[in-house]
Amino acid sequence: MKKVLIATGILLILSFCSVYGLDLEKRVMAGVFVDYGFGFGDSFEEYSFSDPDVGTITVDPTLGFSFGGQVTYGLTENIALSGMVDWIQWKLDISEDYEDFEDLENESVIAINFNGMYLFQMESMVTPFVEAGPGYYIFSADNADSKFGINGGGGIIYMFQEQIGVELGARGHVIFTEDNSTTLVDLRVGLKYLFGRE
Repeated sequence: MKKVLIATGILLILSFCSVYGLDLEKRVMAGVFVDYGFGFGDSFEEYSFSDPDVGTITVDPTLGFSFGGQVTYGLTENIALSGMVDWIQWKLDISEDYEDFEDLENESVIAINFNGMYLFQMESMVTPFVEAGPGYYIFSADNADSKFGINGGGGIIYMFQEQIGVELGARGHVIFTEDNSTTLVDLRVGLKYLFGRE
């Protein structure tokens, strides 16, 4: 968390020195990103099961790093559409007594999201944005059904070259699982490339 805050401060300072802004109108921007996430809800509740060889095992699911890609198209100076694919893995932490237990595999979900985006054009050359939209979530666990959900978030894009920029942001996913919804929250760092020249 401390590193994220430091990086955000550096980007804000550099933004006032940049000579490049983000003009996305009728242009395509592609990017890759890494996340660090936190999970809440059904899929992240601690649970136990029994194994005939080792006895009762308690499992505590937690999120960690994930990665993905995004393509954005600017309809106007302030409004854009984006498609995003995010591979999210969570670890199934177990007691130290059973670290060699081999029958327990980490789980993951592929998040496919289609969002509307609003960009706040500013004189400082940093472009804050917010975005939200529906999602489709494909779980890796055996016999797990794919689910619909929603996602939303925001952040800033800093263009340190005319066509190359970085993104800092946060995002939340609400997945409509059984009983209670499952919520994923992640902090994101990404690299952007803007196609086309004016």
